[in-house]
Amino acid sequence: MPRRKYCEHPIKHEKSARVPKGVVAVSSQLSNFLIAQYDVADTRIRWLCPTCHASESKKMMTHQSSELNDDESSSDDAFMIESSPVNDQKKDDDAVNVEFDDLNVEEKENPHMDSGIIDESNDDDESPCADGTTDPESMDEDTCHAVYELEHQKEKAMEELSNIFKLLNIDPIHDRSAVSPIRTKVDEVYRKLNQLCDMLDEKSQISRDPNPHRLRICESNQLLDGLKKLYADSEPEEQVRLMTIAPKEWGRQKIEKWFQSKPNQARRSLVLRKNNGILAYPQCLRGNIPLSDSTVDTVLKFYCEDGISRTSSNSKDTIKINGQSVAVRFLEMTVLGAYQIFNERHPGLVARSTFNSLRPREVKTATPHDTCI
Repeated sequence: MPRRKYCEHPIKHEKSARVPKGVVAVSSQLSNFLIAQYDVADTRIRWLCPTCHASESKKMMTHQSSELNDDESSSDDAFMIESSPVNDQKKDDDAVNVEFDDLNVEEKENPHMDSGIIDESNDDDESPCADGTTDPESMDEDTCHAVYELEHQKEKAMEELSNIFKLLNIDPIHDRSAVSPIRTKVDEVYRKLNQLCDMLDEKSQISRDPNPHRLRICESNQLLDGLKKLYADSEPEEQVRLMTIAPKEWGRQKIEKWFQSKPNQARRSLVLRKNNGILAYPQCLRGNIPLSDSTVDTVLKFYCEDGISRTSSNSKDTIKINGQSVAVRFLEMTVLGAYQIFNERHPGLVARSTFNSLRPREVKTATPHDTCI
């Protein structure tokens, strides 16, 4: 960032012994007003001292308001006489001379003080944006304007935040570069405003804590983003379970919009929370509990056991399943007889119809023509 220069007022410090430091950034609107007011050749005025900035800002506001009142011509004439550059120069020169008279006393006591000011002035003249040099490493004029405009916006934001903190009896801002403490104060403003709103709510008998978990707003948003990602990566049944944590005041449409779910899922989550509570596991709405993978594997292995079925005596008797040839097997008993043996080993694990439907494709029932006598 270019180094700050001295006050760039067109005429106020022309005859002054020393020019005060320009510590206040000038907005583009005020810069255009100064260029038009004093008819200077500069295309941009970037820095002013506090006295010049306050005086010229007041003049600009007065000038803008006077343009809206065409009938008050007499007041406009008085304003132009009062704000003439000659009168302003005399007043400001007197104020600057008084200010620097005190510096002269210090310079007598400290002979190195003046040399320090001269060195600082030379350093500022070497800044990249001083005279618009053609050095390839220096910033162009548009970049300089953007930097100064950004600095002005930062100072304006700091002033507005300080006014809000003062209104709510919150400690003011001391360091603009430390953004984290400022965000903490902004969260405190939210809590205080929420408490004031609770006082107006007749239904709220006891004031609720707007931040019971002591989290900042940005931290709460990060947790909610993580919840949305977890929802997107979950299975449909798990998504219904996660939607039960939505606030009780939310209806089906708001749940569907926030989670970006299907209408049926939002409706099922409301019913699930009402009947079983938050984060309850959804049950199958058909009334039949689906079989687990271990149960299905147990039935399949039972069908292929020796003594329950046998491999076909014809080596060419195969069947293709998923592109692979599998040897055909024949049951050595009826399906009912096989189920009775299975039910003795695993009582009540599956019903007879389910046991029959799970019979593998390569296991076939025995027929009179397939059985040797």
